[in-house]
Amino acid sequence: MMIKKITNGFSAVLKPLNTIPPPLQLNIEITNACNYDCLTCCRKEKLIEGKVTFIDQKILHKNIEQINPEYVSIAGMGEPFLHPKIFDFLNFFMENRIKTSITTNGSTLSSYANNIVDSCLKVVTISIDSAISETYIKIRGKDYLSLIIEGIQKINKIKKQKKKQFPQLSIHFVIQKNNYKEVDDIYEFAKQLNIKMLYYVPVEIIPGSKVDKEKHYNIDYNWLINKLTEIRHKSYRDNINTNLEIWERDKTYLYYKYNQNDINASPIMNRPCVRLWISTYIDVKGNVYPCCIPVFFPKNEKYIMGNINEFSFKEIWNNKRYIAFRKNIRSGKKSFECCKNCVPLKITDKISFFQKRKMF
Repeated sequence: MMIKKITNGFSAVLKPLNTIPPPLQLNIEITNACNYDCLTCCRKEKLIEGKVTFIDQKILHKNIEQINPEYVSIAGMGEPFLHPKIFDFLNFFMENRIKTSITTNGSTLSSYANNIVDSCLKVVTISIDSAISETYIKIRGKDYLSLIIEGIQKINKIKKQKKKQFPQLSIHFVIQKNNYKEVDDIYEFAKQLNIKMLYYVPVEIIPGSKVDKEKHYNIDYNWLINKLTEIRHKSYRDNINTNLEIWERDKTYLYYKYNQNDINASPIMNRPCVRLWISTYIDVKGNVYPCCIPVFFPKNEKYIMGNINEFSFKEIWNNKRYIAFRKNIRSGKKSFECCKNCVPLKITDKISFFQKRKMF
């Protein structure tokens, strides 16, 4: 696998239009079913006739064997643990020695705690947008915070009993107008629950979405930056991994974003993207996208590189659409709407991300 990491690394740096190594990381949406009703989510807008669907397991497995990725991340607009065969997926990844992570709203952790600890999961990322019940309900539309805490405590207890290091637990906190004053509360929440990874993520309102930006942006930027700096220093002392070094470096992006100015005026937006050479995204319908961002856009057909129900991934990875997309990104034009609000991570950021999760 080290050879694969090296070849993917060279591909990310050199950015050939026709890239030989398949993606190192595969992001998969296995279902669009969800038991939440979050304020900023466009899931309902994306559902066709309200239809809940599941990815074709056999076709996905066949393509994964062909791709042979180092990492699989199970995420998307749905809640993965609502898939009736979620642990069949995880067993398949374990048999193929694939390092696997999952993003969940955490509502089912208590029910599946034993299975989760016994699975191949390296990281379970829990999306929690508030450690305060009132705010949590306002943002998430459900009163499941106590249930999530119970699930976290249960997993920690079982890990200790079985003397297991994995899965590691991580929290994703999406910063928005309703909760930005609670960035320190979520830090203390993570610390009390012995969670060693905490990532602060800017809210993303997709252009064309019915979600009102005014209700979620327009925050006190200076207060936020000062508070995040304080938390960053605390995290070193408490040995909690965060992404705050990146936001300290890229804080101009946060300024433009939360003040609804032209984000592309931020100099970091000129940074070259590496995603198209090292990762890909497959949605619940089998559509292949260059990354997760365009999945959420209305009328996103132009971002679909192909479909694994019609073509093998090997055929899609270097087809005309993928090559044209890579050519556009490599040129720095960013003519695609989905790329205009995105902060491209450095290749070193990606490596650091996996190292902190002990997946590299």
